[in-house]
Amino acid sequence: MKILVVGSGGREHAIAWRLAQDKEGHELYCAPGNAGTAAIATNVAVAAEDIDGVVAWATANHPDLVVVGPEAPLVKGLVDELLKLGIPAFGPVARPLRRRQHAQRAVVLYRERVRINLGKIRSVFLHVQAH
Repeated sequence: MKILVVGSGGREHAIAWRLAQDKEGHELYCAPGNAGTAAIATNVAVAAEDIDGVVAWATANHPDLVVVGPEAPLVKGLVDELLKLGIPAFGPVARPLRRRQHAQRAVVLYRERVRINLGKIRSVFLHVQAH
C-alpha cells in the first residue's frame, strides 16, 4: 500500500515506524515528516496544516490511505476534503472536533466562574492576542 502520514511529531514517527515494520512493505510518505521519518519513509515538503497542499499531493500521487496525526489539520477539515475526493483517510472529520474545542472552552469558563484554581489560562481568537 502507498500510505501518506501527515505530521512531523513523535506520534507520526511512531505511526510511520510501525507501518514500516509490516511485512507487506508499504510505500511510506510523511508530510512534512522529520529527520526520524526520513530514515523509514519519503518526506514530502508539504506542511501538515497546508490542507490544499496535502490534498493536491494526495490527488497527484493516489495514496491508498492517508493517516492524519496532528489536531490542527483535522480541525481544519483535512479528512473531510480527502473523503470528498474519494481518498481513504484515517482520522476524525472536523465537525465533532470543533464541538470538542467549544466544550473545552465551556469547562474553562465554568472553572473560572466557580473559582477552581488550576493555573492561569487565557483564550485568544487572533494570534496577535496571544503575545
